[in-house]
Amino acid sequence: MEVHHHAHHHGKKNWKSYFWEFLMLFLAVFCGSMAEYQLEHKIERDREYAYVKSMIEDLQQDTAKLRLSMIAFDSQDPHFDTIINRFDLLTKGYDHQLRNSLGLIIGYRDFFPTDKTLQQLKNAGGLRLIRNKKAADGITLYDTRLKEHEKTQNNLEEIFLKFYDLHQDLHDNLHADKDKAAIGIEAMEQGNKNYLLRSDAATLGQYYNKIKVYRSIRKRAYTRMQTLQQEAVSLMQLLREAYKLTS
Repeated sequence: MEVHHHAHHHGKKNWKSYFWEFLMLFLAVFCGSMAEYQLEHKIERDREYAYVKSMIEDLQQDTAKLRLSMIAFDSQDPHFDTIINRFDLLTKGYDHQLRNSLGLIIGYRDFFPTDKTLQQLKNAGGLRLIRNKKAADGITLYDTRLKEHEKTQNNLEEIFLKFYDLHQDLHDNLHADKDKAAIGIEAMEQGNKNYLLRSDAATLGQYYNKIKVYRSIRKRAYTRMQTLQQEAVSLMQLLREAYKLTS
């Protein structure tokens, strides 16, 4: 006896079936997009916090370096008073206090910012990640202050080199060093040698003027450093408060 299997005919899909299939597909795509968005958002938020923490570390280094530079400037400043008060003695013999002060104003402690994070934020477009407006504005302001200081520091270097070149052309260090070794400072002060290679009024006038300008630009640079110090401290506090950081 043969058994005949009858095929079952499935009915056509109605609009409800298509709707539910579309809905399920839509939800799958939507949920995937939301998950991807949330992941990207978290990555950007993590990068933002990383930048802020790195910026605080840079600011801590800046404040330490600024403090050292200002201490160095403070230690040199009294020597300018000595030079200005005793400058007329330069041609009248050897004045050790005056010569010593002239030597001690040679050079100054530069301040170079730790700006690796700031450069990354600017060059890689990372500043857009700083969503807190006050924080972003504070970082931008600090960058402006750094540029102001850099300009002043370049001016300081320029006038210092002019002063230093004339200083080297003016002083007879060869014979001064020989007499220090041979007869000593006390005997040199009692003698009548001024140990100058040039002592005309025009050259000495230029020398005095360059010392005065050098001091003036130093004061301006010092004021810039004070401002930077205040801005750095304020910015660190702002960033810590805005991002609830304890260190």
